[in-house]
Amino acid sequence: MRYFYSSYYLKNMIDNKNKNTLTIISTEKKNKKKYKFNPKILIKNNKLTKIKIDKYSKQITENVLLSKPGIIRFLNLINYYKNFNYKLVPWLFNIIIKSILINKCKKILDDNLLKNENELDKIKKFIEENEIFNEFKNLFEEN
Repeated sequence: MRYFYSSYYLKNMIDNKNKNTLTIISTEKKNKKKYKFNPKILIKNNKLTKIKIDKYSKQITENVLLSKPGIIRFLNLINYYKNFNYKLVPWLFNIIIKSILINKCKKILDDNLLKNENELDKIKKFIEENEIFNEFKNLFEEN
């Protein structure tokens, strides 16, 4: 997930390159050393581009994300495995996170860990609103 977040963050840096020219210049003046992996300098020197970031995201999706058995099972279940690409990763992460949250909330309710009625009502409402995600409870877990 970090890889995709960082690629999204870097794309936003590139999109905002024109807005942030002053901060890039001031950063260079402060840091007289030009660090090899400083994204602002790499963007300024056109060594880091959206095309390269997209290529990296595509490789991470194909080599890492689509090699996970739970994700393969889920995408096959919804008949979307062949059509999946790196642009749909945020959608997939949303489903995974919600299914994990629903299961943890159900466990909290089953174990009677909360005594506050207000908090219990919020959790029950959350579970009811997102009941469909309960169907995926064992799908994303590793065997």
